[in-house]
Amino acid sequence: MRVGRWLGLTLLAAAAVAGGCRHRLASAAPRGDAAQPAAGEPAIEVHGKILTEGADRLGGEPSSGPVRTYSAITPAAGSCAFSDCLRSGWESPTPDGPAVTRCTFSDCAGHGWTTTLGDGSRSETRCRFSRCLSDGWTTRHADGTVVEVRCQPGGCWRHGFTATYPGGATAATRCEFDDCARKGWTTEFSDGQRLGCRCDFEDCERHGARCE
Repeated sequence: MRVGRWLGLTLLAAAAVAGGCRHRLASAAPRGDAAQPAAGEPAIEVHGKILTEGADRLGGEPSSGPVRTYSAITPAAGSCAFSDCLRSGWESPTPDGPAVTRCTFSDCAGHGWTTTLGDGSRSETRCRFSRCLSDGWTTRHADGTVVEVRCQPGGCWRHGFTATYPGGATAATRCEFDDCARKGWTTEFSDGQRLGCRCDFEDCERHGARCE
């Protein structure tokens, strides 16, 4: 009788220990050698893996593709210099640092502009038929990429414009309430990215636009 009781207690103790071991193994999270996110970088942990997310933006723009050079091909996409974007140019925030645009012969709408991007490279823009806001413009980046921009019927500043990149990618811009100069615009890229620009103090030509 005593032997049977002792054997039963021994089996119960062994089961308890085994159950505790199984519990600890199941609850242990795999550590691995996953790289930790940089300080201040948003991250989530999924199944033991650290995933980071977020994007650099022009006033919040994604950092890759046509969006990075958006301010070089878009009039007034930033803060106006000397309260006159179309004569003095504009300055725009980018992931690489400020992009500074200056009008050619003090007339962006007639002659075009030059943009020095945050990485130091330069983009040159020239108006078609000396009428950027009526007929469009051509922008050539430092790497040789050429972007052709054409206004919608009625003019770029009223109905918007479309930029075409090498390879066929596009960026279609539509004016808000048919008035880019005062209400701003929205640009949709063929890769799905999107930027909304709104005029500061409802006057993009004097104060520029905030894009995000």
